[in-house]
Amino acid sequence: METSIDDRISVILPMASSGGAPEDPDEESPANDALDFNWKQKVNTLYLAAENDTLVPLYSVNDLYSSTHEPKQMVILKNADHFHFVEHIKLVYDVLVPELEKFFGDNPETKSIKENILPFSVSCSPEKAHDFLLGLGLAHFDAHLKQNPEAAKWLAGDIKAQMAERGIEVIAKK
Repeated sequence: METSIDDRISVILPMASSGGAPEDPDEESPANDALDFNWKQKVNTLYLAAENDTLVPLYSVNDLYSSTHEPKQMVILKNADHFHFVEHIKLVYDVLVPELEKFFGDNPETKSIKENILPFSVSCSPEKAHDFLLGLGLAHFDAHLKQNPEAAKWLAGDIKAQMAERGIEVIAKK
């Protein structure tokens, strides 16, 4: 299958991205096999991930990150799950999580998700998750699409410390 690469793209913001290599090297991964990181142009990339993602494990996002060419960054929201990347996190925890079998089937994977998901009471607050996503996303786009020097300087700085000032715990990779 021939694919076409759009050379107009200069900035991307993958959030809770699936498609990285599976933990088991013998496991098939059609999404990972289809990925091509041989882009013709520089693409400023900021990965946003959740430390305890039960749907897209962090090792998978790390695989994508390691395959991505510079310039790239990754910021991981601590005490967060995949569901922290949706607008109504509390509703997801109250309605979806107890009924995961209805959505994903009654299988070992679903049981593992239910067993490993952080309780809402100890996970990152919805407000902090929202600030994490919007703040970093807007700074990334402002820095690279609008060529805003203040946003670029902020992103190049100590993201962990800057987010901690806002009460948001992260792990930052450059």
